[in-house]
Amino acid sequence: MPEIIRYSVFLLLFPLSLFSNNDSLNLKERMEKLNENSSIPFVLNESVKEKITFYSTKAKSLISRSMTLAPLYFPLIEDELRKNNLPLELKYITIRESGLNPSAGSEKGPRGLWQFMPGTAKVMGMKVNTHIDERKDPMLSTKAACAYFTKLYKIYGDWLMVMAAYGSGSGTVDKAIKASGGKRTYWEILPFLPKASKDHIPAFIAIAFVYTNASLYNISGLPPKFQASSLDSVYISKSISFEKISKVLSISKNDLVLLNPMHNKQKIHVEKGQVMLLVLPFGQAENFRKAEKEIYAKVSVH
Repeated sequence: MPEIIRYSVFLLLFPLSLFSNNDSLNLKERMEKLNENSSIPFVLNESVKEKITFYSTKAKSLISRSMTLAPLYFPLIEDELRKNNLPLELKYITIRESGLNPSAGSEKGPRGLWQFMPGTAKVMGMKVNTHIDERKDPMLSTKAACAYFTKLYKIYGDWLMVMAAYGSGSGTVDKAIKASGGKRTYWEILPFLPKASKDHIPAFIAIAFVYTNASLYNISGLPPKFQASSLDSVYISKSISFEKISKVLSISKNDLVLLNPMHNKQKIHVEKGQVMLLVLPFGQAENFRKAEKEIYAKVSVH
């Protein structure tokens, strides 16, 4: 059968086969399992079903890549959520926002795992300058996100409303509340939200569902190169380029960039009298300390 005909037949049959597959998975029952231990209400409606279809088919690579990166980022995100008594499911926001890529974004727009805008980052106390962008630091940005979630929950008292405000801005949600006649739940204000804001919650629910049930859709991640539990770190007192560290310790420069994403220009800039944290692969902290004098002797970073 010619390829073009085979592809056309596939397009005709695919929606039917997908519907049958989703039906057999018993979506409602599986969605209820997400609700068993969550304070976030996971709702199954038509818009959520459409997003489940999207993330389990066309966007399944996003889920797969996120599963590969999750061992590196989810543990620290979950720890911070626990410390702040926040729902652990909020971690799935990072998949929709950045695909678990701390460097995702644009120079003048949102950036980092949580995709903070520059203005919001400044309000939340994160530094963004020539040398560093703390929005790209997994730990610092997660601390800021948790503080922001706590602040929003005090205003709205509803997690879906919190996530709507997080994704669209409090001003947008407040306008929708006013336009709805004072309704205070997400599904009630949904008709009054701008079109660009209406997908945030259905996408979040669908991502959490598909990620949790990934094996049912034949989605899996690759073995992780790094895990949060197997990293080292040292404090450094002088400015150092990743290239210098890479040469002395035989560490890939790309790995240093991956583990230290907040530093711009592939350099760690240290102000006089201060120190900066350097994250290293497991076992390399001691190697760094042994070679520290050699590393600093070779360094000339301005």
